Amino acid sequence: MTFKITINRVLALIFSGIVFYMIYSIVAPLVSAKLYGYKGDWSKHKNYMWIFKDSARFEIENNIAYTFFKESDTYNTYRYYDQQYFNKGELMIVVWEFKNCENVDLNSINIIDAKVSDLQFENYETLNLNSEREVIINDKMTLRHGFNVKKSMYDSILAEYDEPHYKGVCGFFPRIVLSDKSNQNMIVFKNDNEYCLTSLLVYKKNDRIYILVVTSRDYFDPKVIDIFDFG
Repeated sequence: MTFKITINRVLALIFSGIVFYMIYSIVAPLVSAKLYGYKGDWSKHKNYMWIFKDSARFEIENNIAYTFFKESDTYNTYRYYDQQYFNKGELMIVVWEFKNCENVDLNSINIIDAKVSDLQFENYETLNLNSEREVIINDKMTLRHGFNVKKSMYDSILAEYDEPHYKGVCGFFPRIVLSDKSNQNMIVFKNDNEYCLTSLLVYKKNDRIYILVVTSRDYFDPKVIDIFDFG
């Protein structure tokens, strides 16, 4: 009798586990999307390979890449190795697309010195959590009405970029911040290594803004942005 009861309990536990898993597999993605906004994907990054020149595209598309996305924007991360600009290890590349930015004037975006440490958001989301390159996003984030790029006045600058379709800066940035025109901080790029070299570009194409970020622990030529196709 005891044996039968034990078997019945085991079967009941197994059945309960199956039911729980089925409910969880349906509800969890919905809860995650509601709480955290961004969803993950391993193939959407392929839709953005057009932004790389042919000379770089083959190498990039054969390395691991991933995407975080929601309705308003899509964040893609790629890995790249290229001895023309860099010969010590890998470059991490971010291609971050923001939709509905037709009113953003590229000429109005300024790169300014400001306090970029100890920034606090009441509500926020973190991409690449617990990595060397976290991205902290204000839950009120929007770039549709224009923005500025903030850096510390103590950062070491190697190059500045200012072209008709893009502008940006290259240097050693422990923190670099995007803030809206009312000076509210929207996005914080964090580098755990203060000597991490970063190139950040703002590129406009039609009604989209693209934030392009290249980072590495080691030195690379600021001309590495030549891997992008701005045509």
